[in-house]
Amino acid sequence: MAKQTKKQNIVVLFNNYDNYDFEEYKKDYIENNEIEGDVSDQIIWDYISDLERTDWAEMMSLLDKIWDYSKCIINGTAGTWQGRRECGQVYDTLKDAVYAITQNCDYVKVWCENGHLYVQASHHDGTHNMEIKLFTKKGKETYDNWLWSCCGASLDSKSRYEVLETLFDNNFFSRLPRVEKYF
Repeated sequence: MAKQTKKQNIVVLFNNYDNYDFEEYKKDYIENNEIEGDVSDQIIWDYISDLERTDWAEMMSLLDKIWDYSKCIINGTAGTWQGRRECGQVYDTLKDAVYAITQNCDYVKVWCENGHLYVQASHHDGTHNMEIKLFTKKGKETYDNWLWSCCGASLDSKSRYEVLETLFDNNFFSRLPRVEKYF
């Protein structure tokens, strides 16, 4: 009997890791601008950069619009010059979380997979691989209580990362953002 697999629902919101088909962009630029003759490579690279900036701005704007006032929690690994580090953090908005993960990175991929929101971002020292979830009401209360109790020294004296990981992994405290339905 064949094992049934769950259908993968993957929506890529932004990706500049892909290799660019320079000639295809050049053809597109020439056709869209009704240019006869050739154009410089620099003009085409500027065109590609402009398209990329527009795609990024549209994605960030939409993330800002669909955000439902839940705090965000991220969990994953950060690539540093000292190697990969597990990390977690809390942000006020989806836009803030994505920006923080991708800040100072050259290559970025943001995608949804079956309700999960993932971000991969690379820079000269390594690659960040993160997932973003939203706090539930109980998760926000638990996080706020942990912050206010002895400067975060409660919850079984766990480290900050262990607390964030517990909140991230438990469906009572965090939920999937399911943003793909907006894209």
